[in-house]
Amino acid sequence: MNKANEIRPVFMRALKMAELTGCAVILIGHLNKARGMKASQRGLGSIDIRAAVRSILCVGRHRDEAETRLVVHDKSSLAPQGKSVMFEIGEGCAVSHTGFCDVTVDELFSGYTPKNKTRQAEEFLREILKETTPAKVVETKAKELGISKRTLEIAKKNLGVTSEKIGNIWYWCLP
Repeated sequence: MNKANEIRPVFMRALKMAELTGCAVILIGHLNKARGMKASQRGLGSIDIRAAVRSILCVGRHRDEAETRLVVHDKSSLAPQGKSVMFEIGEGCAVSHTGFCDVTVDELFSGYTPKNKTRQAEEFLREILKETTPAKVVETKAKELGISKRTLEIAKKNLGVTSEKIGNIWYWCLP
């Protein structure tokens, strides 16, 4: 596990098995306890494991909300990187999706919480969209508050904000 030259042959056998059976191969790894390092350097075992795989998803706990977990796409070699997903594990191990957020893997493992970005954007939208508002006004005020366009779009989707074009102007409103 710690020797790069021994990892590749194991992966090649797993790849052949996947090709023959049509299955996907999923590896579950753990991070070491070191703080202050990039998440990509905290995986147990050889760095060649990370180099060989095509996609890495990291799961972590939300710092402020005990029941909320995050899935953050850390590496994607074959497709666009996905959005970070929030979910909760309820009674009987039922998993429920609670929204998207704008969190990187390094932020996740350094104790960052999505409340600082996505939830701030959601609160902003709830406030400004008490009445139907031109999209340009929303975007301008969000930018003034330091809310990125990407975070604003994630919050918009989480809240189910709708867009409607009246004349030449786009308007946003809450459902």
